[in-house]
Amino acid sequence: MKVQEVVLLVGCTVMMLMLVFETVSRYIFHYDFAGYEDIVLLTCMWVYMTGAAYQTNREKLIKADLTSLFVKKESTMKVIRLVAGFISLVASIFLFYCSSIYVSWAFKQRATTPTIGIPLKFVQLSMFVGYLFVLFYNVFILIE
Repeated sequence: MKVQEVVLLVGCTVMMLMLVFETVSRYIFHYDFAGYEDIVLLTCMWVYMTGAAYQTNREKLIKADLTSLFVKKESTMKVIRLVAGFISLVASIFLFYCSSIYVSWAFKQRATTPTIGIPLKFVQLSMFVGYLFVLFYNVFILIE
C-alpha cells in the first residue's frame, strides 16, 4: 500500500508539474517543450492503474448500489455481496488475462513514444501490474 501511495503521489506531482511547465514555457516564453506528452502518457497510465488497484483495496470504488434500498434482510445482502464479489473476481481475471496477452505482445514490439523514444512497453506494463493488484485484492475481498 505504501508503494502504491508513493507511486500515486509522485505520478500526480510529475503530471501537475509537467502541465505547469508546459503552460509557462508555451505562453510566457513561447517555447514548446518537446516530449512532454510522452512523459505525461507514462505517468498518467501508472497513476490510473495504480489508483484503480489502490481504490480496489480500500473498497472505495464508485458503486451504483441500490440493493440496500430494496433488500432489508442481512442474509440476503450477504448473498448479494458474495455474487457481486464473484462477478468482480471474474472480471478482474479476464482483464488480467487480456493485459498479460497485451503486455507479452508489447514486449515483442519495439514501439516507442514519438518524441523522446520511451519504450511503450513501460506504459503497457502499468496495465499488467495494475490488474494484477486488482485481481489480488478482489480475491481477498471475496474471501472476506
